Amino acid sequence: MPTKRKRVVLTMKDKINIIIRLKQGESGSKLADEYGVGKSTISDIKKNSESILKYVSDSEDDSLLRKTMRRID
Repeated sequence: MPTKRKRVVLTMKDKINIIIRLKQGESGSKLADEYGVGKSTISDIKKNSESILKYVSDSEDDSLLRKTMRRID
């Protein structure tokens, strides 16, 4: 039976770094291996890059350490 991979939750800072590196031409597979996540996670980050960048630019300075984009209303 294959072993189950440990769940990895990336911070907003990690996601921003991934977006920047994808724009510079690095492959999603390489980034997935480096951060210990699946290729589909990298694809999701790329797909949601606009909303991630908007969230970080609209938020306070501590938003880079957050792991989710949820806010308390």
